Amino acid sequence: MVGGGPVAARKVRALLDAGARVTVVAPRISPDVEALAEVRAAPATAGRTLVALRRRRFLPSDLDDQFLVITATDDPSATRAVVDQARARGVLVNAADDPERCDFILPAVVQRGAVQVAVTTGGQSPALARHLRDKLDDEIPGEYEPLAQILASIRAELRDAGVRVAPEVWQRAIANAPLDALRAGDIATALSQLREALTSPERDAEPDGQPPGRRPRRSGRVVLVGAGPGDPGLLTLAGRDALNQADVVIYDRLVNRALLSHARAGAELIYAGKRRGGESMTQDTINDLICQRAMSGQIVVRLKGGDPFVFGRGGEEALAALSSGIPCTVIPGVSAAIAVPAYAGIPVTHRGLASSFTVLTGHEDPSKLSASIDWDSLARQGGTLVLLMGVNTLTEVCARLMKAGLAADLPAAVIQDGTLDSQNVVMGSLSTIAELARGAGVSAPATTVIGSVVDLAASLRWWSGACTVAESPEP
Repeated sequence: MVGGGPVAARKVRALLDAGARVTVVAPRISPDVEALAEVRAAPATAGRTLVALRRRRFLPSDLDDQFLVITATDDPSATRAVVDQARARGVLVNAADDPERCDFILPAVVQRGAVQVAVTTGGQSPALARHLRDKLDDEIPGEYEPLAQILASIRAELRDAGVRVAPEVWQRAIANAPLDALRAGDIATALSQLREALTSPERDAEPDGQPPGRRPRRSGRVVLVGAGPGDPGLLTLAGRDALNQADVVIYDRLVNRALLSHARAGAELIYAGKRRGGESMTQDTINDLICQRAMSGQIVVRLKGGDPFVFGRGGEEALAALSSGIPCTVIPGVSAAIAVPAYAGIPVTHRGLASSFTVLTGHEDPSKLSASIDWDSLARQGGTLVLLMGVNTLTEVCARLMKAGLAADLPAAVIQDGTLDSQNVVMGSLSTIAELARGAGVSAPATTVIGSVVDLAASLRWWSGACTVAESPEP
C-alpha cells in the first residue's frame, strides 16, 4: 500500500479482512493506519506481522515478493512511478481514482460475516459505489450473519441424512427467516424454526430418489405496517423488513409508491384505493382479502398511510385476522398528525403555548360531527388541534369551534401533501383558514393545525419543500 492517509486506511482494513499481509509505504502515516498495525499485531495473530510500516517514500524494491500493490496518494508522479515499476515486474496494480492505471478494481463491500455483497462501477465512480454500498448496508440487517451460519449447519445435516430440499423451499424458508429471533439473540429458536421449515414432510423435503410430496399449506400471517405520511424516508426499519418478507402487499392510495421497492422480488402488489368519493375496495373486501391470502399460507403486509391505529381502521383489520385465527402483528408508523406539522415548522407542543394536542378526524360527514365530537370540551381544554382528512369539512369544523368559544383570530394552517416535495402550506386564522384553503385549491391529503403554535412556523420552517401559498390578509 503506497500511501498512509484515510483512503489507504480503508483499503488496508479491507485487505486485512480478506486475510492479506500488508506493507504500508508512506512518509506520513495516519493514526488510522497506525491503529490497524497495532491491533493486527495483537497476540491473537500468533506473532505474525500483518501490517508492516515503512515511513519513507516508495522505492522499486518495495515491490519485491509482492502479489499486488495499491496506490492511494495525491502525488501523481508517485502514482506513475508505482504503476510503471509494478507493470515492469508483473505485479498487479490498482491506482485509487485512476481506472486507466488499474489492473483490477476494488468493489465497495457490504459484509455480514460470510455474506458479502460487492458493488462496483467498473472504476468509473468509486463514490457512487460507496453510496450504493451504504444504501445496501441499511437494507441488509446484521442478522444475516448468524442466518448464514445456521443455514450452513442445516444444509450439512440434510446432506448427511440424504435429504433433498427443493430449491423453492429453500427460498421460501429464507424469505420467512426468523430475523426477529436472531435480532434478539435467540439462536436456538431460529435454528428450530428453520429446521422445521426445511425438513417437515409438509415442506416438500423428501429423501433422495423419491418424488416430492404435495405442496404444503404454510402458516400465513398478517402484518399491519404504518407507511408514514408520505416521505419514504420516514418508514421504520421494522416496516422495511416486513415488506422484504411479504408474499402479498396490500397498499392504500396515500402510500408513497417508492416504498414498494422494499418488497421482495416476486411479491404480489395489490392496490386497495381507499380514496374518499373515489373507486376503491370496501373495508369488508379488504378484510376478506387479507384473511383469504393469509389462510392460504401467505405473509400479508397491509401497508397503510401514517399509523395503522390513528384513524387508519387498522384495528378493524387486526380484529378480522385474529377472529379468523390468523396471527397478526402491528408495526406502528409515523403519524401525519405529528410529522406533517413538523415539516411545516409547526411543533404540536411548545412550552408556554401548548402542553397538549388533540387529533381529530374530519373524514366524517359534517352532519355527523356534532354527534361524534364534544366541541365545547375541545374549546375549553386548549392546546393544539390537529385535523386529519378534513378538507371537505373544514368550514363546518371551524364554525363549530368558534361557536364553542375558540377565538376567531386563533392561528391556523392547512398543509397539503405534507412531507412531500409538493407540500403547500396555507396560513390564516380560525375564521379565515377554510376560505383561504379553498381559494388556494387545497385538496386531500391535507392536515389542519389550529393553535398558537402555528405562529412558530415563520421561525421554525426548516424544510425546503415547505411552501406557503396563501396567508390571512392583514386586519
